[in-house]
Amino acid sequence: LVLIHQELEQSRRQFVDYALFAELGRQFGDFTPFVRFERRAFLGTDKDPYFDDAALRPDVMGPVAGLKWTINEYVALKLQCEVEFLERSLANPQLHGQAQLAFAF
Repeated sequence: LVLIHQELEQSRRQFVDYALFAELGRQFGDFTPFVRFERRAFLGTDKDPYFDDAALRPDVMGPVAGLKWTINEYVALKLQCEVEFLERSLANPQLHGQAQLAFAF
């Protein structure tokens, strides 16, 4: 995905942002383990206002592994762990864990 946008109609500042991911998963009954690779790059010297918080980390890549449990047709729980490498460096990776409970009506 490549996103190109201008800050304001009157502004000449243009931002180019890149993002990609590849994901594999396999369902086993109510459980779906998955792995994913993500890459986000915010180019340029100015912070992109559209991605305000994400642009604080201009270059991020890394693997994600997780498990989704479909409790019933209305509720699912997803747990995942992400390793982020900043600034195209494999040194000092950051480890993040996330949990998401999703409801459908």
